[in-house]
Amino acid sequence: MRRIGRGAPIHTISAPWRPLVSAILAVAMLAFGGATAFAANVLLVPQVFPTIQAAIDAAAPGDTVSVSPGVYHELIDNHSKAITIESTGGASVTTIDGGMAGTVVRLIANPGETPVLRGFTIRNGLGSSFGGGVFTFGGPALIEHNVVSGNFSCNGGGVEVSFSSATVQDNVISGNRPNCTGGPGGGGILVGGAGSATISGNLITGNVSPSDGGGISMFAAGTPTISGNTITSNTTSGGNGGGISLGSQSNARIVNNVIFGNTGGSGGGIYWLVPFGQPGPTLINNTIAGNTGFGSAVFADGFDGTTQVVNNILVGTGSQAALFCGNFNNVIPPIVTFNDVLNAGSGSRYGGICPDQTGVNGNIAADPLFVNAVSDFHLRPGSPAIDAGTNSGAPTVDIEGTPRPLNGVDIGAYEFRPIDTTPPAITVPASITTDATSPAGANVTYSVSASDPDDAVASLSCVPPSGSTFPIGTTMVSCTATDTHGNSAHLSFSVHVEGAAEQISDLRGLVASQNLGPGDSLQDKLTSALAALTAGDSASACGTLTAYINEVNAQTGKSLTPTQALQLLSAAKRIEAVLAC
Repeated sequence: MRRIGRGAPIHTISAPWRPLVSAILAVAMLAFGGATAFAANVLLVPQVFPTIQAAIDAAAPGDTVSVSPGVYHELIDNHSKAITIESTGGASVTTIDGGMAGTVVRLIANPGETPVLRGFTIRNGLGSSFGGGVFTFGGPALIEHNVVSGNFSCNGGGVEVSFSSATVQDNVISGNRPNCTGGPGGGGILVGGAGSATISGNLITGNVSPSDGGGISMFAAGTPTISGNTITSNTTSGGNGGGISLGSQSNARIVNNVIFGNTGGSGGGIYWLVPFGQPGPTLINNTIAGNTGFGSAVFADGFDGTTQVVNNILVGTGSQAALFCGNFNNVIPPIVTFNDVLNAGSGSRYGGICPDQTGVNGNIAADPLFVNAVSDFHLRPGSPAIDAGTNSGAPTVDIEGTPRPLNGVDIGAYEFRPIDTTPPAITVPASITTDATSPAGANVTYSVSASDPDDAVASLSCVPPSGSTFPIGTTMVSCTATDTHGNSAHLSFSVHVEGAAEQISDLRGLVASQNLGPGDSLQDKLTSALAALTAGDSASACGTLTAYINEVNAQTGKSLTPTQALQLLSAAKRIEAVLAC
């Protein structure tokens, strides 16, 4: 058996497990009457398979490799199978450690097939040239809810997406580093080779590239979509694009990202060099602030005369221009409309061949009034960026999923939401009355709901909760609902649990309403039981109830129908249970 890294087996199944794999396949064949189609299986690691790779080797397309919490010292390869590899406990408790022996995860997808990698911390990968943590190639693989951290490679230190339509979403990609110099870079992510990858909803932070793209590098990447990411504190040690770089044919749509605190040679936030005949990137509704480099927000270069820069907040720092346009082989600047471009330092707003566009084509230069200029880029009330953008080409939601436009489209990644001071509306039952079923009272269930027209209801709770045992007597239930802005509403209702005395009175009323033949005799017994109970003599009350029950049984089928008798007996036996007779 071949071993890699710290001795963990990969790529082959040890002999003791082959019979088990055969048994799994045999069961699947029987389920289909011997047909060649197989039911999808869940392969458990380590309960059945000792390693993730052993389960992958045994898996068929459509199967799920389900991994329990733990640290797995191995490298894994899906061998182009359309399978799901996921943890049961999430990335915080489930780690694949490559032991610096190679790329930790290879996820290859055939056209139209979607292998899935979900819920792992992926660390200590060492790419020979590309893809230290995760390498994916080809079809629409899905890589989500992972932490890719502490991996090394010349290019694509964290993740490499190559000639791919993969989706990389909702991951944390942090602290990945180079182990050589040169190449297309990509400290956090490298997107390379013609494709249509989607990079969305990720936190990309603290990565270093030896050349371009501290956070993300796109090189001859086709038409990727970069949306809804937070890209911060990434660095290029020898290249351009501290947050994002684009080279060769990388006609990306870059939308709703927050890019701050990155450092690059040129383009602290974003750098691009568009080749002849290409449209270049489309930059829409991003917030780019607090980055360091020549062209501290954006450095635009190449044949980018048709490149669109729309609805962005670009805040420069230091002595460099916020938006700098180079003249490499071309003197036509990009199309810049409806942006807020300013410089928080001593530098200019625009530089190079980009003329100052303030007051032209919807562009402004005003403090956007961030909630916090270094950490929270939501807009405060009164921000000049509110309703100052254009609807044309704008995304339908912002980085948090808030619909655009609420009124007009706001400039930047965040659509302004007015401060919500309205609490949720709670719906509770009318007062509940029920019979005790034991000396302790009664188990009571109820339904409560809450709604909020402005945002989501974050929590709804009641004390005592539904399903509790309520004591005999009256208990007030207090319910509280809180929305995502911290507004709370409170509403109460009562639960009354009738004890033995009230239930005897109710039973007397039932007997009277029925016009029964033995009604007077039954009424007398119930009256006596109630009097005994009122006097504190539970034993006498129990005795009288027994006499009542005996009489009902004697009259069943005579003066009492079975239905009447059942109703009278059920009530009496419940009262006996309350009195513990």
